[in-house]
Amino acid sequence: MIIEVLDNGRLYNGWGFHLEWRTMRREVRLWIEAAHEDLVDASDAIQRGRWFRTAFFSQQAVEKVLKAMFFVVRREEPPHI
Repeated sequence: MIIEVLDNGRLYNGWGFHLEWRTMRREVRLWIEAAHEDLVDASDAIQRGRWFRTAFFSQQAVEKVLKAMFFVVRREEPPHI
């Protein structure tokens, strides 16, 4: 779902909140683009039956989207945990 949404230039969460590409901070855009690449890698891995890689890239994508959302909400660099 998120890949389709990103292709349309918007990111939606479960509550209907969205970000427009044209008004997005550079850092937010970079995190979301990186998350999209990880989802593509996860999709490729799942088609090849590579379950560990699928889980890894899926987790990475979620983490990057959360970092992007941190920029939106807090307007500062996300913490390193």
